Amino acid sequence: MFKKLRKRLILTLSMIGVAICTVLFAALYIVNYSNAMRAIDMILTVALSGEGQRLPDSAAAIPNDKIQGYCFLIEITSDGNYNLKGMENFSEDEIDVIIQSVTGNKSKGNFDLGESVLYFKRANDYADGITRIAVFNATVYHGTINTFSFTMVLSLIISYVLVIIAAVLISDHIVSPTENAWQKQNELITNASHELKTPITVIDTNIAALDTSSFSEQDKRFLGNIEYQTVRMNKLICEMLELARLDNSPVINKSEVNVSRSISGILLGYEAAMFEKSVRLEDHIQPDITLTTDSYLFEKLVYILLDNAFKYTNKNGKISVLLEKHKKSVVLKVSNSGGGISSDMLDKVFERFYRADKSHSGKNNETSFGLGLSIAKSITENLGGSIKVESDGATFTCFTITFKQ
Repeated sequence: MFKKLRKRLILTLSMIGVAICTVLFAALYIVNYSNAMRAIDMILTVALSGEGQRLPDSAAAIPNDKIQGYCFLIEITSDGNYNLKGMENFSEDEIDVIIQSVTGNKSKGNFDLGESVLYFKRANDYADGITRIAVFNATVYHGTINTFSFTMVLSLIISYVLVIIAAVLISDHIVSPTENAWQKQNELITNASHELKTPITVIDTNIAALDTSSFSEQDKRFLGNIEYQTVRMNKLICEMLELARLDNSPVINKSEVNVSRSISGILLGYEAAMFEKSVRLEDHIQPDITLTTDSYLFEKLVYILLDNAFKYTNKNGKISVLLEKHKKSVVLKVSNSGGGISSDMLDKVFERFYRADKSHSGKNNETSFGLGLSIAKSITENLGGSIKVESDGATFTCFTITFKQ
């Protein structure tokens, strides 16, 4: 139970931490990238306006690396002629690539030229009818962005690792006190149950050894009450010990079990009791379904569900048992007619010492302590399955157990 709680807490905290880190780093990257794009656009705009444009004065001022950080200007006259400014160091092939890239339908954009990344912006609203296109070699900017991106990714990975480590430590800090308290409670229950079991056994043995031939009817009635209460106490102690054992992660002896045959055999043992109570049994057991499970715990689970169904089924009612195999799971359903469970009580039926039908005061309810379904849930979880309950609150109740394969 606490292993699952710790795993869920680690997963939740990790997801929250990872989401926060991702959002923060993404925001930083977007801001950095937007600033770089804004700076490039401003350089191109200034170059087109002719105010402080970053154009070389002559070919001699152009470095051999195609002047990274400078703008080049392409002017297209009304008769389709090209006037190239600051592009003396480019080869004819490179100039052809540049012209083809910037003379499309886009007013701005970027393209690759060898290992360089160039951005362009076009302006068509000049009175002399000339279209001007500013081209900027932004390789340095892209290099900075790439370096920043790599640093961000590395930092993000490190942040994820730190978040997971922090989640493990925090979850352990949160769960450990509760787990320790739970273990102490289980130890108390186990020790108290063992201490109570001995005197109850002694009382039961002494009652059985008594010679009641000289007892009056009243004495026999009193003795019968004592015997009945010792049976109830012994059952309570056994159920408490079983719950404590299941809570302490018991050893599960799994093997390949033909659960169809197991359930069919258990149902045979209920036929006489159901006939006496005029309860109709409907079973839909798909044959030869096998499951890797603990046969003892699985059969105990079935017994608990059938006992619960039989206990709360109305006279002349019906109990249905369904076992079927799906593609990746085995499903067991045990349903019964009767008063049902109200919707606000469905979440409580698996709580310890909880009884959905507290109004009944018959013998069945007097011998029930509300631990059976808690044990059923613990068994199901220890076997790696899940259990849920459905009811319309008036006519039926259905327990569904699913084991994934």
